This record gives sequence, C-alpha cells and structure tokens, in this order.
Amino acid sequence: MNDKKEVVNRLPASRPLLLFNHNAKAGGSSILNLLREFKSCEIKVKTNDGPIEDDLLLKKYNNLLLQKLQKSDTNSSVIDSQDCFVHIKENKGSTFDDRYAGFIIGSIREPCSHFLSWWSWKSDGGSGLYPSRKSPNITKFLGKDAPYYNSTRDIQRFRKWIKQPGIRGQVEYHFRHNYGAPPVGADCLVIVEDFSNSLLHCLQMYEQQGGFVNWDSPLVAGLVHNKEEEEKSAHRRKVEEKQERNGTDDPLTNEQWRHHASCTTYYTPNLATQIEEGPEKELYKHFGYTGCCSSQFDHSTIYGSTYASTTISGVAVTTKGEEYNSSSDKRITLLFCLMFCAGLFWALRKIKRTKREKKTKYLSN
Repeated sequence: MNDKKEVVNRLPASRPLLLFNHNAKAGGSSILNLLREFKSCEIKVKTNDGPIEDDLLLKKYNNLLLQKLQKSDTNSSVIDSQDCFVHIKENKGSTFDDRYAGFIIGSIREPCSHFLSWWSWKSDGGSGLYPSRKSPNITKFLGKDAPYYNSTRDIQRFRKWIKQPGIRGQVEYHFRHNYGAPPVGADCLVIVEDFSNSLLHCLQMYEQQGGFVNWDSPLVAGLVHNKEEEEKSAHRRKVEEKQERNGTDDPLTNEQWRHHASCTTYYTPNLATQIEEGPEKELYKHFGYTGCCSSQFDHSTIYGSTYASTTISGVAVTTKGEEYNSSSDKRITLLFCLMFCAGLFWALRKIKRTKREKKTKYLSN
C-alpha cells in the first residue's frame, strides 16, 4: 500500500485488490456468491481485527495459504494473491483511508424494505444484526408463520417489532457505521433496487482502475444477460412490478427473498411516515428514495450526474458520462452531421433553382 503521506487528496491510480464491505441484508449474499466465483480466495476481516492495512491482509493471506497447504497436495496448493478479495464482515466498517488498500464495494437498500428483510431473516432463525443492547420484545415480535411470514398475525408482529427502541434507526446506524456519513468508506455502492445494473457498474469501475473481472464466469455472465434483456424490454414497469411482488431485485436466485410478502403489505401509511421521517430520513434524502417501499431513487447518487451507455464484452452498461468514449457512436454522430449538411445543401439548391425558374418565367412574359 502507498504511503498515505505521499498521496495528497487522491487515491492511487491502480488498486487491483477488491474489498467488499458487507452491509447485512442489502444484497450481500448475492454479491459474495458472485465474487467467490471468479476470485480464488476470500480474506475475511472481522470486527475485532485492526486497521485494513498491508500487514493485516498479508497475515490473513499467509494463514489461508498455510491452510490450503495442509489440506491439499503440492500440485494444488498455490493461491494467487492477485485473485483474492477481502470480505469486510458485518459491523466492521471501512473509512476513506481503507480505500488505499484497494477498491471497496458496498451496498444500500431502501430502508422500509431493509427493515422487513432484517425481520424476516431473524424470524427464520438468522443470526447477528441486533445491537448490543438487548430487549426481550425484539424477539417476542418475530414472525411465527413460516415460510413467508405474511399471515395477519405476523404482519401485526412486524408492526410492533419495528417500533421497538432497539430497532428504531438501526438501518441508518448500520449504513453510517459501515461507510460513514457521507459514505466515503466505499468507492462504489450496489443498490438493491437496481441490483444488476449497479453491480455491473461497480465491477466495471473496479476493472477500469486495474482490477480483474472474469466476465465469462456464470454469475457475472448472468448479470450481463439480465442487463441485455432489460435494455431490450420496452416495458420497464412490468419488471418493477415483478420486483415489488418478489420484495427485492436479486438476479442471482437467492432464496432469501422468499421469506416475506411484498414490502407494502407490512406498512400502514402512518408507519411508513415514521420510517421516512425518522433516523432513516438522511438515507431517503441522500439517495433520493421517493418513499417507503419504493424502488425509485436518484440515479445520480449511484451512477453520477450524467449518463451514457458503454459496453462490457459487447453489452451495454450505464456509466458516468465522463467515462464514455465510444468510437462507434462518434461515427454515428459524424454520419448524422454529414446527412444534415447534405440535406441543407440540397434544400438551398432547390430554393435557388426555384428562384431562377421564376425569374426566367417573368422575363419571358
């Protein structure tokens, strides 16, 4: 890692190491499944580990290598450190300084949907996530009617659960703890409401600054295929309605989305307003979510202020406009200009010819 004192107000131009900062219940399992498919090893950094620096990462890498040597024969014991990625576990968090170690990807989810996913995960026996302070009512109001937890009784339980003091503001707290406020602890964020496109965007950014992405690996190729099909569709609203019924936009066939009904089923208007105007208000404001359970957000917060379409292995992907440099579209623009000039020239000639014909006719009379 570069000496931070030698770097003034900028990050290294190339950071080939990829780090994923895991924001629980915000698409993390799907992102991890994809990364594990084309990265040969996973270095886990936990809450009680020190700063994310070379010494820590090298130590963990050497431990992984030692474990592989002990379990495998000598012909399959090599791990390429450039093909490893770092998994920053839940509640560890990352800062701007941690980005000197590598390119960090995080994730974000609309708060109402995030609370619901959290509740359904705990209802299904999931571990972790709860704050340090304990409250007996937190577990008392978990869902009972598996697998969908959408019975009338469970909906009422959820509405009581989310009002508990130990739950209020936790989505905002976890996001701020993971990435900071504003989120300077990540280079790029995957947004669950536009999972495929935003994850492709992050992978492209990572590759452009020196990282390796295997676009032929099945899950990555599946993302590209989903994006291609989405670009072809003239009925985007149908896709959004399907996402609303499923409760999340998850292209990697993660079974976790089946653990609850649609988001709007669980929220009354008053409860939705409490979330929108509570501690999570800053997330609604920063990412431009239009309301509780909405899949609409301000795209500039994820993709930049301007948009264009570029290609990854021949497939269109939305990126920042300043990164767009397509020679094919330049040719199209040039062709359009030539056609416009030719049309203008033809029109002027026609006008001139018409005037000449009128003058000739007048003189002959």
